[in-house]
Amino acid sequence: MDLTTITTKISRGCPLCKSPTKSLLSQSLRHGKGNVYYCHSCDHGFLDQAPENLKAYYAEEYRKTYSHKAIPTTTESEEIFSTYVQYQDSRLEIILPLLSTDTTFLEVGASAGQFIYHIKDKVASIHAIELDERSANYIANTLSIVTDTNFLEASKFANNQYSMIASFQVIEHTPDPIYFLKSLLNTLEPGGTLFIEMPNLYDPLLSVWDSQAYSDFYYHSAHLQYFSTKSLSCLAKSCGIRSEQLCYHYIQDYNVLNHLNWLTNKKPQADCHSGLSPIELAVSNSPISSWFSDSLASLNDTYIDRLVQEHATSTILLQINL
Repeated sequence: MDLTTITTKISRGCPLCKSPTKSLLSQSLRHGKGNVYYCHSCDHGFLDQAPENLKAYYAEEYRKTYSHKAIPTTTESEEIFSTYVQYQDSRLEIILPLLSTDTTFLEVGASAGQFIYHIKDKVASIHAIELDERSANYIANTLSIVTDTNFLEASKFANNQYSMIASFQVIEHTPDPIYFLKSLLNTLEPGGTLFIEMPNLYDPLLSVWDSQAYSDFYYHSAHLQYFSTKSLSCLAKSCGIRSEQLCYHYIQDYNVLNHLNWLTNKKPQADCHSGLSPIELAVSNSPISSWFSDSLASLNDTYIDRLVQEHATSTILLQINL
């Protein structure tokens, strides 16, 4: 991925370090128009625009466009939950060992509750914030978890203190990530743990394979920030967090078949299931078909291990220990 190939005469200030930049990562977005700038100082990408009313946008408009399907369509909360509840293993592998019956847990941007469903009976208390009112109601009514549809600082949880807070795939939607992180830290009790997950600027389909088709899909109108390991370090430092308090988990969500699809067909798969699921081909009784399916699964494991080593995964989960 060449981060310096596109330039413009217009200079923008990085939301993390405030450095001006004229470099562009992309002038092509999935859904909408805009420019994604690149800051050389802190290795961060950012979109040059945001919805005028962020709360209203996520309460009403976002789920009409973005879903687990390739074709834009309105996605109902029950479908979101049933789609993604089965793909939480990477998060649970890291977070479950840290939970106890004394844990007080808050998820900010809980979607339809697909993560907290797995832990709601393993902690002392659990609350959720979700701007989409339909999803918030689904969490409250289906999972019996107290929810709020306001930003954290305006929510009924603002004055609480939690021993663990998680926010998955949310910070990239915020126009001011420093303010967002500080609001989470202010609600975390001393000695608590914060998990923040976001797409990786060095997604392998960009950094390894340089797929233009995927670039046009990856950069989109709802993502205002594009984080790297370096820019996350800059973000944490801006909020008074020391490097020894940080732990980076590199997670590859999509499998090698998804990547082969992008490289050969140059478009997304019809939905997320084949890309997120373990590789188990519909095999016949033939020894060759079984061997081939097993070989692909083994190759996928090796491929993901290599991506993790290179920090070139689709997702970064940042753990902050106070």
